[in-house]
Amino acid sequence: MITDFAYYPPDERPDYPRKLYYAPIDTSKASWEYVKEDAEEFCQNMYHIEPNICRHILMPQKQKN
Repeated sequence: MITDFAYYPPDERPDYPRKLYYAPIDTSKASWEYVKEDAEEFCQNMYHIEPNICRHILMPQKQKN
């Protein structure tokens, strides 16, 4: 799924596919810090229904210059 990470999950786990992965919609240098913050918040918000959600985020580890 290509996403902006602006998602607030429900209280209970929906029937998500097992192999669902998330990739940021914007990886531009100007937006990179915001993308990282939004992805971290996304992981925190999803933790109660998917504790391993961070393993499903497809992002480069470091933004290149």
